[in-house]
Parts: sequence; structure tokens; C-alpha cells
Amino acid sequence: MEKFNCAYLAEQKYECMSSGEQIRVLISRALISSPSLLILDEPSVFLDPAGREKLLAEIAGLPVKLPQLTMLFITQRIEDIIPCFTYGILLSDGRISDCGYAADILTDEKLSSIFKTNIKIIPGINGRSWSICI
Repeated sequence: MEKFNCAYLAEQKYECMSSGEQIRVLISRALISSPSLLILDEPSVFLDPAGREKLLAEIAGLPVKLPQLTMLFITQRIEDIIPCFTYGILLSDGRISDCGYAADILTDEKLSSIFKTNIKIIPGINGRSWSICI
């Protein structure tokens, strides 16, 4: 819990925690056994913008704190893809549509095809991008 900056929650009841705190505690719990792989499936789906940013900042720090850890980050939200995730897989209809470096596969054309709508990628700050439907 200390590595994920949520040690202050150790004595809290889980059901009394916010959604963001619950996610951080669950990730901390998953890290107890020093796994080589951590699968994060839509970890910010129930969080407000501030909670999401706090969680993503904690996740971004994991490669420094735990360099042996491989993370698989599953999301439909382009804005959740932080710079520590450099490689990706695009899925469409349950099949791999494309894979490669994030910069190469997160394009307007490829995402428009996946989501079956016109997508525009907007470069953001800190190496993150945002998507909008046009």
C-alpha cells in the first residue's frame, strides 16, 4: 500500500472507501505477491476526472517502483493511455485488428475503424492524447 500511496487506508473498511480508493487498494492487494504481470481492466471507469488523474499518476509511477512488472492496461478511453504504455493492441469484434507502438496504432483512421465512427485524436499534454467523435 505504501508503494501505491494508499497506506492511510489500511484501517478503513472497504465499503466506506470511495471508488478511487477501492481501486487503489485492489491494485495494492494485487501487488502484494510481487507478480510479474498486472492486468488492469478499465481501472478508471467509475472515477471522476480528479480521481482518474490521481489513479493514472499512481499507475505511471509503477514502472519506476517495480521495474520487473509488466502491465496490461485495458481501456476504451484514449485519454487513459499514459506514456508508460508504449505498445498496444487494437481489438475489433473480438479479434486483433492491429498491434504495435502506441504512436503508430492510435491514429484517426485506425480508431475510426475500430469504433465505427469518425474519431479525431487530439494531442494533449504530458504525452497523452484525447479522442473526439467528429
